[in-house]
Amino acid sequence: MIMKNKKMTSTTIKTNSKLLAIPVIAVLLTVFIASMPPDAFAGTTCDVPDNHCYAYVRKTISNRGGYGTIDINAANSVQSGYAIANPIWIGFSNNEWIEGGWQKGNISPCSNTTAKFYWYETLGTTSSACLETTSGATMTVKIDDSDLNNIYAVYINGVWKKSFTETRDAARMTTGGESTHQSNVLTGGEDSGLVYYTTSGVATSWGSANLSYSSHMHSYTDTRTSPYNDYQYGGP
Repeated sequence: MIMKNKKMTSTTIKTNSKLLAIPVIAVLLTVFIASMPPDAFAGTTCDVPDNHCYAYVRKTISNRGGYGTIDINAANSVQSGYAIANPIWIGFSNNEWIEGGWQKGNISPCSNTTAKFYWYETLGTTSSACLETTSGATMTVKIDDSDLNNIYAVYINGVWKKSFTETRDAARMTTGGESTHQSNVLTGGEDSGLVYYTTSGVATSWGSANLSYSSHMHSYTDTRTSPYNDYQYGGP
């Protein structure tokens, strides 16, 4: 997971320096960006061994964390020595992040051929924990400071796992899939009930549609509809 920051930089908003000199326009631009629906898109490919690739949706808005439900596809095949993961994570402006989800294969922190729950964070120093074996068809992940006490807590299936002191707002919330090999498979299911907490601690839905992913070997699908309707993940 430590390559996430390097690979997940495909969506960058560049603001012309002249625009910054016009406060009114700058404010209008900020409002417009905050109101945009989340995008579903693909990261880099896994054609190069050990390269991490992603297919995910991201809500780029200042927040205090959020939550959602992720389908568990523990039977999906993973090449020996490689891995897949399905997390929800919140990222900060300096590209640090906190995440929670499930993973299978040779990837930190679990590195296990059995699908496991986990959390991972990079706030100043990196720490992580491999949790219990997955069970059931879905899992819920919640990472939030909704009571605004500067403590972000990680919950897996409603059970507290870890807390982190952090005074900053998060800059984005993301959910999706990750693979470290071109022939790994992540098929079927969806991420649903996606909610972020505003900087005032108000729970706010991403939208009425769910994020669905289906069997689609050998390519990623880049879909930018409103709010989103398709998310396909597999080896490129």
